[in-house]
Amino acid sequence: MANINDFTQKEKQNALDEARIIMQMKVFKMKDYERVAYYSEEDAKVYYHNLTGSDMGDIVEEFEGEVPFSNTVY
Repeated sequence: MANINDFTQKEKQNALDEARIIMQMKVFKMKDYERVAYYSEEDAKVYYHNLTGSDMGDIVEEFEGEVPFSNTVY
């Protein structure tokens, strides 16, 4: 296992930057069993539209909003 002292200052800073970016993301419930992690509600809808080809009107209608990261589907 790597020791924290094995990393350069730049590598440490990059890891911190990545962690900050991930922490800014939110999880949005698109349908009963589908979630999208993105920075904003609007971006999540556009991403989901591009991914699935679903009609934007249907996406807006079925969109359930932000959910906690711990909200998992089994």
